[in-house]
Amino acid sequence: MPRIIAGRYGGLPLKAPGGRQTRPTADRVKEAMFSAITARLNLEGATVLDLFAGSGQLGLEALSRGAARVVWVDKDQAAQAAIRANLLKTGRLDDPALQVLGCSAEAAYRRLTRPGSPRFDLILADPPYLQAEAFWTDWLAGDCWRRLLKPEGLLVFEQPSPAELRRITSVAAKAPAGRLAGPPDPQTEAGSAVGQLPVTKLKLSKRCQYGAAMVSFYKPLPGFAEEPDPERHSAETGAGCSQIGEA
Repeated sequence: MPRIIAGRYGGLPLKAPGGRQTRPTADRVKEAMFSAITARLNLEGATVLDLFAGSGQLGLEALSRGAARVVWVDKDQAAQAAIRANLLKTGRLDDPALQVLGCSAEAAYRRLTRPGSPRFDLILADPPYLQAEAFWTDWLAGDCWRRLLKPEGLLVFEQPSPAELRRITSVAAKAPAGRLAGPPDPQTEAGSAVGQLPVTKLKLSKRCQYGAAMVSFYKPLPGFAEEPDPERHSAETGAGCSQIGEA
């Protein structure tokens, strides 16, 4: 059973969604992940976006360590129910600074980038492993990170390790092979452009493997705050993305 590791709610056991649609981050991975996060970012008063949230445990860990605002995003109803149950355990289910958005990451993006919307200090993205590369590539091309992350913020992206990628590739043999890998490493020839693209201006700060998980930490480069091309920004307003519990 997942739990909150440290901070105000340290030790609190968390409800996980039933079924096989979510993949909870192991406590040892989460502990190492937040050790790296807190070395790079002060979570006290931070604003946090937890994409593909599952049980919500990553955002809840940030909340426990001092985050002031957290937005969880997951389109799975069981995950939404688990996040609400876990917020209830903290006594902050009705806190207006804490939002659960029941929709896809793409719909949440449209909602969270409406004119005047604040950006986030920390973005946690843990997509399904078979979708990791496609998600990463699409969001790079769409300037999505620049519209959501503050120029002094931190992006944390979880993907499968090479061994885990081979395993899930063999299990999901029918999946298109080119869309199974995680985002390329900017320090390798194949991924040399990633982190340097004008649309993102992100630099790989740290990458660690924890068992089946590979976690990458990205910091913005100078010029990150420059306004992306407005013609490329969708005019959609986030239809299909509802805040759980709202009328």
